[in-house]
Amino acid sequence: MRLVCPDCGGAGETGGRRRAAMTEPGTLSHGAGGALHISVDAEEYRIEAEDLKNLLFYGRAIPICEDRSRTTPSGILVSEISIEGHAAMNASDKAVVLHTRVGSYVIPLISFQRVARGEAISAPLFPLVPEAYREHVIRPGASDQRNQGHLRDETPHESARDSE
Repeated sequence: MRLVCPDCGGAGETGGRRRAAMTEPGTLSHGAGGALHISVDAEEYRIEAEDLKNLLFYGRAIPICEDRSRTTPSGILVSEISIEGHAAMNASDKAVVLHTRVGSYVIPLISFQRVARGEAISAPLFPLVPEAYREHVIRPGASDQRNQGHLRDETPHESARDSE
């Protein structure tokens, strides 16, 4: 068996060792004409090459589009393009955040740039966890601790003198 070494990127014998398969929630890949393709679950999206300049050079939010092709009962192929989300730089300008119908994802800016320039074939997308769910996913039971008094409530309260 001949595999690519995950450490050095070179091809070599594995020596009988096998690495566990790692699944990605989404993938960003380079497409024809400089367009970027986003694959998330069963959804396929596209970022047009013309829009990349607005994102990378000017920091403007750009649309994420989806091709919807269908055949009419008379056999005519109808293709529609719809905007299904947007891509924008994060607050620190070190990552690109992709918001689609199926969820929100983040990719480091350097990985996004390498795929956009065609230096890398693809790069993984990392899911963003909404703030409301973050404490339950990362620290299960955190709300239970708050109710037991482990966290202090520091909101200002009115004193008896202030209310008179």
